[in-house]
Amino acid sequence: MQNLNRYYYNMPIAYRKNAHEIRMLLNVHKRGWQEGLRLTSVPEHHKLTRDSILKIKSLAAQCEQFITTGHDEDDIGNVGRANPAKHLQQEAEALLNATLDQGIGSVINAMVF
Repeated sequence: MQNLNRYYYNMPIAYRKNAHEIRMLLNVHKRGWQEGLRLTSVPEHHKLTRDSILKIKSLAAQCEQFITTGHDEDDIGNVGRANPAKHLQQEAEALLNATLDQGIGSVINAMVF
């Protein structure tokens, strides 16, 4: 076992997985169906909603400035810049989805439990 040092870590190790093992390993980090029904706590949801609304307010002001200066029409000149209109749309959709998920989830929990 002498003089093996660095050559020991360079030994090729071949291990083949069958189809069942591959499917199992691909499903390890997959979310289950019950994850969509998991609710956040009410104070945490209120805090996230409040933060999101403040961010939307800020993005709306940036979007107004972006449009009034005429930057929205110049696609080539805006390369590398953040588009506040796109960010505003994404933030609004995220807030709407989170609120709908929380509302529907709470109604389902109230009816079932």
